[in-house]
Amino acid sequence: MAKTGPIVLLEDDADDHGVLADILNELNIQNKLVWFTNDTDAF
Repeated sequence: MAKTGPIVLLEDDADDHGVLADILNELNIQNKLVWFTNDTDAF
């Protein structure tokens, strides 16, 4: 079964965001990425 919901990330390093986005793209993961840089914004 395909997972269609967003991928929620909590990471404060912009470089890590780029690396992860590239990896997911290479794996053809099409889910929307929801990015938070701190726990306060995430909750």
